[in-house]
Amino acid sequence: MKKDFIIAIIALIIIIAAAYILTRSEVIRDLDKYDNCTILSAKSLYEKMIFNISKENIEIDQNETTQINVSVNKTVVTMIYESLSDGECIIIRDNISMVTYSEEDDKTTITFSWYEDQYTKTHVYYYFMGNITDIYKVGDDVEITLTLKHVDIETNSTKYNIDIFEEQWDSEQYFINNVQSILIDKGLKNMDPSIIEKI
Repeated sequence: MKKDFIIAIIALIIIIAAAYILTRSEVIRDLDKYDNCTILSAKSLYEKMIFNISKENIEIDQNETTQINVSVNKTVVTMIYESLSDGECIIIRDNISMVTYSEEDDKTTITFSWYEDQYTKTHVYYYFMGNITDIYKVGDDVEITLTLKHVDIETNSTKYNIDIFEEQWDSEQYFINNVQSILIDKGLKNMDPSIIEKI
């Protein structure tokens, strides 16, 4: 009886020690994440955006043997985040203002909003695969962990010099096939819900 009691105590100590080690490693891993990422609200990230649409005249050699040059007018879309670098980890930490699910697209839209002034409200949208409206509600504080990706792509009519997120990226061909002029979201895929979590 006494021997069984001692074995039970030893087993309990081992379980507690293992739980402590696992919990401590999770905490250290989480702290590392915050050390290596830039943490911003949706508004702060939005304010870093430099957005511009311009026209550019491009000369193309149509035929190298006859040296015929053709001038083409192209729209140039520039959308970059000031002071952020390609490959940089960014954590968006904010409060959800709206959550909607589109059955047709099988995607959930998480919206962050703020007032620029008394009358002007700005919204920023992040799109996730599937229906996660049972997990995330209006008012939830969340973190979205993203990796900045810089892309230079040229279609028949438009040149894109843009910062997007690795988690939205499918391929250059997917982007070219789906993008609609300045509506670059159409050329990006919905993100995996594993990158968003409540805090």
